[in-house]
Parts: sequence; structure tokens; C-alpha cells
Amino acid sequence: MHTGRWPYPASSHRVSCDSTPLVSACIPPDQAVTLAGRGDLAKHWALSAALQASLGGQVAQSLGAFKELSDSLEGGTGFSFVDLAADRSGERFARAATDPQLARFVQTRLAAVTADQLFAREALTRPEGLDATLFERTYSTIDSPEYAAALAAVDQLLDNIGVPKP
Repeated sequence: MHTGRWPYPASSHRVSCDSTPLVSACIPPDQAVTLAGRGDLAKHWALSAALQASLGGQVAQSLGAFKELSDSLEGGTGFSFVDLAADRSGERFARAATDPQLARFVQTRLAAVTADQLFAREALTRPEGLDATLFERTYSTIDSPEYAAALAAVDQLLDNIGVPKP
């Protein structure tokens, strides 16, 4: 299980003194932000949306897969298709939101969206907690047909709840 510790020295994630007033204005709300009752899924969704909007889909998807592969190593929480479902939903919304022809529609939709329209609750049944050995035994690599089929199943769940298609 992940301990929540940042894997880099504390000095590597300190904020510049000049930005401290800005960061202190962003004090988290009293109530945690969750998706399907899980804070980690909200973080996956938001980070993947930001990566998609700023760096593109290939980078967002590659970093999501890398993070899950890293989690499959000793001391991690395990590879999670549940996390990838949140990643892919965030990516898809961001792709649509940054398309000039869809931006207004997405803005209107997000203003009234429910959690069940952002994340398919059925995705919670997808495999997660896979260590590297089990991942390799089941999917071989992220380039395998088995892995592609698992992602296609996640994408189908997102399609079923109306998450914008790529």
C-alpha cells in the first residue's frame, strides 16, 4: 500500500518563496474532493486532464501508464485499471474542452456534471493492485493485445456514460 510519501527529497517539491502567498490562497476545502468516493481518482482525473490540455494525449497516456507500472513495483499500490479509467476520463474531457468546436458544449456540461458522468462506477470492478509479476503474467507489456483489450473495455465503460470520445 502506498504510504503517501513523496519519493523525492523534500527540497525538490518546495515552492518558491515568491509563490508562497499564491499557494496559501489555495488552501484545500474542508471536504476532500473525491470521484467515486476516492480521492486518488479525483487526482488522477484532474492531473490527466491538465496533462492532456497542456502537453497532449500521448504524454498524458504515457505518464498514466508509467505511473501504474511504477506502482506495480515493490512498495507500490499495484497497477490499477481503475486509476487508468479516471486518467482516460480526464484526458477525454480535456481533449473535448480544448477543441474550439466543442469547448462551449463541454463548459456547459461540466457546470452541471455529476460524478457518475465523469467516471463509470463499473470501472471500480476493473483489475487493480496488480504487482509487476501478475501484470506481466496477465498482460505481458503495455503493447500487448491483452493490455489493449483491457483499455478498450475501460473506454467502453466511459462511452456508456457519455464521456466525450477521443
